[in-house]
Amino acid sequence: MQRIDIHHPDGNADRDFPLSFLDTYFMPVDLVLVINGTLDKDQLCQSLTKALALYPPVFGRFKRPRQGELLLHLYHSVPLYFGKQDVFHPYSWRKFTNGISTKKVLSGQAPLFQVTVTYLSTAQTVLGISFFHVLGDVLSLYSLLRTWSGMYSEDKTCIPPPLTKRIGFKAFPPSVSVKEIPQQLPRRSQRFSPTLGSKITAYAPLVHAIVFKTLEYARFNVTAEHLNILVEKARSQLHPANCSTQDAFKAYLLKALNRFVYTKLTSHPRVTRIVTIVDARRARNVPGEYFGNCITACDTPYLAASTNLSQVANAVRQGINALTADKLEKGDEWIQSIQAVNGLMDLTPAFEADTLYVDDWTKVSMEEVDFGLQQDMFCQPLEVEALPVRNWCMIYKAKDLGYQIQVSVPKGKAGDLVKGIKMDLQEEFDEYFW
Repeated sequence: MQRIDIHHPDGNADRDFPLSFLDTYFMPVDLVLVINGTLDKDQLCQSLTKALALYPPVFGRFKRPRQGELLLHLYHSVPLYFGKQDVFHPYSWRKFTNGISTKKVLSGQAPLFQVTVTYLSTAQTVLGISFFHVLGDVLSLYSLLRTWSGMYSEDKTCIPPPLTKRIGFKAFPPSVSVKEIPQQLPRRSQRFSPTLGSKITAYAPLVHAIVFKTLEYARFNVTAEHLNILVEKARSQLHPANCSTQDAFKAYLLKALNRFVYTKLTSHPRVTRIVTIVDARRARNVPGEYFGNCITACDTPYLAASTNLSQVANAVRQGINALTADKLEKGDEWIQSIQAVNGLMDLTPAFEADTLYVDDWTKVSMEEVDFGLQQDMFCQPLEVEALPVRNWCMIYKAKDLGYQIQVSVPKGKAGDLVKGIKMDLQEEFDEYFW
């Protein structure tokens, strides 16, 4: 495999780039694009150089904070790898990516973005993308890839240039002590764990899931036709009928999990809440071109078993509509106090066993990243080792405008869920609407 390093035009500069207090997601995001046609190697390198010149943080290496603030050290090279394979199959996707090691990133020894280009005997090109989450959210990743695609095909960007200056606090950090900071805010999926014991408590469930392989991912598709049937039936029981297709599907997935996975025969708790990961740019009054992390979580209240599907969908919509700048401020103040005691690296995951977590990518048009040719496939196969969280769901837009779904369930239950959903689709969801 050949390696070519991409350098920033100001590559000799030596400076620090301050990250935002929102950039506390220390995990890689891997995905694969299959393009019909053979992309030119030199043109790929030249276009990536031009594209990344607009995104200076991508050339950074992570620096552990000394006075509270997260930093990147600029400018370092971005590696681009080239190789050959016979064919591509989604289940062998790891052979087509060069994953970023979280441990190496946090020690400042690894890049935050790298690409593996594989030429297939089928005259296709596979792009394996590895993007470290501290750089930005999915809209940021899409912006970068779409810019690269435009530079390759038209020698220009097809979207507005990114805004790379990060969100900062509006005021100086408060003077607090570690003992005064709450370990967790209600319903937040992060916990402040400043001691070794608290870190062990936070990471133990995730390590247990990885070591003992207690989870697996169920994967299935839902067509646009079935989604239309679902949302029409959900809206028919709501006045006003204000739920979206995404709301109706999340509500259905909760019901399906409780019907086919968390039955009375299992010791696991049923799903009683839904948390949706959403873009918070509008709520924070941040431009859409912002490059960085600007996501937050919107949750529902406790959902009793008697709550019907339409009511669940309405609860999802109400939670999203309730997102305001004022509501975000309390969480910002908590993060600000943690940064003041140099504790951002002490933030740990906090997931609840009775909650469905949904990361919805249906509004991200990854199919437009085609390099002037035709994109045959986009996939992001999840593995328990990378995301060992029960009831974590990823939703993507399929080519027929339907959904591609991945959701983690207890080991041995993926088949039951897929079989049950297939039955629901055949019955057009009649079981949930009386």
